[in-house]
Amino acid sequence: GSYWGFVPQFSPAECSSLRYVANVTVDGLPPAACNGPGEGCLPAGCLAAVRPEFFKYPGHHEQCSMVFFLLNMVAAPLQPHMIQRTYIAGSDRDLKVVMLAMLVAPFLAQTPGIIIGLTKAAYEPEWGMADQEATAFAAVSSQMLANGGFQYLLATVLSCSALAAIMSTADS
Repeated sequence: GSYWGFVPQFSPAECSSLRYVANVTVDGLPPAACNGPGEGCLPAGCLAAVRPEFFKYPGHHEQCSMVFFLLNMVAAPLQPHMIQRTYIAGSDRDLKVVMLAMLVAPFLAQTPGIIIGLTKAAYEPEWGMADQEATAFAAVSSQMLANGGFQYLLATVLSCSALAAIMSTADS
């Protein structure tokens, strides 16, 4: 992951990918590199340097929002599509397999989205204006398409996967 340059590092002390870029761009192009921290330069590539607010302890409002979100997840097994999936089990053994698959699936499905969001948060200052204003998926895909080779193939597969997920949801 980090070999391809897109997995953000978190702490500035151990952040070999920490770079500094100018805080202004010309015609939406990526900002020019700076020699180091100083006036007119922004950090990029290290999440703690770019977005230190991500590491602050959440306030009361944010804590309440997280608790509310987690409490709502208690009802997730009662959603109709989840109940429908349990009906496909032909035996009690199959039911255990289906329940285990439904337990693991959200973690497998949401992890790439979290990684893409953190990547955009860390590298956004050094990207062009179009990618800075785009959604996380679009911005990271655009950056991957610009690098060619394996990353181009990976961005193509990600785009096809997103279209398949949208079509599957629309078909239901």
